[in-house]
Amino acid sequence: MFNLSTEYSIWFLPLCLALAAVISWFLYFKNPLNIENKWIKRSLNALRFLSVFVLLFLLLGIIFKNINKQIKKPVVIIAADNSESIITNKYGNEYKANLQNKLNELANKLKDDYDVKKINFGSIIQNDSALNFKQKQTNFDAVLNEIENNYSNQNLGAVIFATDGIFTKGNGPIDLAKKLKVPFYTIALGDSNQQRDALIKNVRYNQIVFAGNEFETEIDVAAFDFLNQQSEIQISKNGQVYFSEKFTLNETSFFKTFKVKLPANNEGSQHFIVKITKQKNEISYVNNQYDFFVDVIKSKQKILIVGLSPHPDLSAIKQAINQNLNYESNIVLFNDVTNDLIKKYDVVIAHQLPGNRSEALPIVKYIIESKTPCFFVLTNRTGFSQLNQLQNSLQFTAPQISSTSATAGFNSSNNAIFFDETSAKQITEFPPLQIAYGKYSLNAQSQIVLKQQIGYILTDEPLLSIDNANNLAFLAGEGFWKWRLFDFEKNNQQQITNDFIAKIIQSIALKADKSLFKVKPSKQKFDEGENIIFNAQIFNQSFEAQNNDDIDLIIKNAQGKQFNYNFSKTEKAYTANLGQLPIGNYSYVAKATNQKENKTGNFIVQALQAELTQTRADFQLLNTLSAETNGKFYNYADLNKISDNIVANENIQAISYKNTKLDEFINNKWIFFLILLLFSTEWFIRKWNGSI
Repeated sequence: MFNLSTEYSIWFLPLCLALAAVISWFLYFKNPLNIENKWIKRSLNALRFLSVFVLLFLLLGIIFKNINKQIKKPVVIIAADNSESIITNKYGNEYKANLQNKLNELANKLKDDYDVKKINFGSIIQNDSALNFKQKQTNFDAVLNEIENNYSNQNLGAVIFATDGIFTKGNGPIDLAKKLKVPFYTIALGDSNQQRDALIKNVRYNQIVFAGNEFETEIDVAAFDFLNQQSEIQISKNGQVYFSEKFTLNETSFFKTFKVKLPANNEGSQHFIVKITKQKNEISYVNNQYDFFVDVIKSKQKILIVGLSPHPDLSAIKQAINQNLNYESNIVLFNDVTNDLIKKYDVVIAHQLPGNRSEALPIVKYIIESKTPCFFVLTNRTGFSQLNQLQNSLQFTAPQISSTSATAGFNSSNNAIFFDETSAKQITEFPPLQIAYGKYSLNAQSQIVLKQQIGYILTDEPLLSIDNANNLAFLAGEGFWKWRLFDFEKNNQQQITNDFIAKIIQSIALKADKSLFKVKPSKQKFDEGENIIFNAQIFNQSFEAQNNDDIDLIIKNAQGKQFNYNFSKTEKAYTANLGQLPIGNYSYVAKATNQKENKTGNFIVQALQAELTQTRADFQLLNTLSAETNGKFYNYADLNKISDNIVANENIQAISYKNTKLDEFINNKWIFFLILLLFSTEWFIRKWNGSI
């Protein structure tokens, strides 16, 4: 339907009619123009009347109001657990064969009256994909946040939740589900009875230990329904047994913790395997073995944090450093620092130094001349003219030192070398830092890792730059403490900011790498089921990134089996996605067509067995979830009854809304052509009758 309104009073309409009539009468009757045929004269009079009236009518400012009524179906989400624990029970074969089909049938029953969305979840979220039950973890937080972010602003009616109630990452679902304010119809999968199983329930150990020391490991062993059976636990590395102990499963529900001290003799990644005896008729034998990796390092690196004055950044940086077992740090103010103190540390972090009144200038001069790796945090209190004279990695110029706010901007050339995709995206969402506003210039060896984004404008000025050749890094802003707070609020932890500081230290603390060819995996330790990503860069003699060469990558596992890959070219770098690899130690060799030097290294893939350490479904959790959200709990056998319950729920209704569109009458193109047609027809008739 549509309504018509005018900018001026509709009472002007009779005046428009009268005025059009007078003009046409005056032309064709007051001045007859020698037209003898009265019908032609009347036709011309009518054409002139219509054309003049339309023009006058348009002057009234005619507006059309077009109102459309639209119906929005309720959204019903079918969320299905795609993790390993779903099929680790006696019903596993049934779920593999039929669960997908049953959920599809349920969706088909609902699709006429509801907008049905299908989601699979585990460690990752997959929309409208087939179930394969290969996810290594279950994260209820992730799937419920996905629903809230994508559907809470729509007509969300209900969530159908098919799971065994076992979650291995994040928090329980009840609090997040209640925020959605829609009923949850839970489908109970798995077996709530305790399974006949003997398993390694948990292994606790330090992931980083120091060479020459022993480290303590705690192993929790559980067994159910194997009363008075004999078992043995064994810990080995590279085929050598370091610990073994026989024990009796002396209770129906057996649990015991073994505390073992293991040696850390050799530097590098050490692969330990824990095994317990396989008992007859266990529900699963996969959880009778647990693989874990320990990084054995030579010693901790010592980092000295030197500040111009007390500042919350100093404490925030120290907290981030001390989360890494590779490092230990201390904070001092510049007037307590001597050259001898600096000699005792591997890396220095200089906050606001040198000062704009030359504070700590001798200290900074000694740091740079002694080639001590240094991470400079720059602010408008930094003495840039003094710093410019001491090094050429970063030069700053400005008519007058002033400050402004800048967030981190994505630099496609070097972000992938420094951050993984998730971390890079989140860092760009962090609060702005206070930066010294001016022009920054870098030498050829320096790389921009993060750019300054001021408002909506991504500039070419560096926010974070690294000069590996001179072991220097520069963060052009203060406010890292805000990043720490945001990281905690966003992720309930501070891993991104921990890694941010750790990677800067790693980049400058390593012995200067003058190589023009750089290759490394995105991290040294990958989880089972995670894609293995490699990044590479090639520089010319001026240390400018280029990608004219081709790079081959050879991967070898611990058994010597070889896998060949090729790097893909990005804007000024290279990347290779190896996909998923089995757990174990791997070595690699990278070869570039025009580079004499090959790059070598290693990485590990560690097991994720969280889904196999609990095989008893938690139906109580699902009952509570349904009750707290005014939904209903269903057994797998009653899955087909859910559609009737949803249809009967009067709170799940379609909503209608009106869409109003205003359009000025004069904007319609056909009005122009109508007026043109009226005047053209009138002119043609008059021409034909010789009155023009």
